[in-house]
Amino acid sequence: MSDQDVKAKLKKWIIGKNPTTDLSALSDSTPLITQKLITSVQMLDFILFMESIGANEFDPETLTPQSFATIDTIYQNFFA
Repeated sequence: MSDQDVKAKLKKWIIGKNPTTDLSALSDSTPLITQKLITSVQMLDFILFMESIGANEFDPETLTPQSFATIDTIYQNFFA
């Protein structure tokens, strides 16, 4: 799966959880946590979704909010 395919799937999941957010307003560098597009309550579901689309294995002990700051950082941390 290409990087653009992965990023598109991540965006689609985020938009699905935030139906009032316009997909065209969600870029690869949009701050996801500070704009509350991913909440702490949604984080486990999001991690499970990432695993379902092929995220690399990772140590949960190393996760920080910065790991999920933007689509770009998520891709770099979990898919590259």
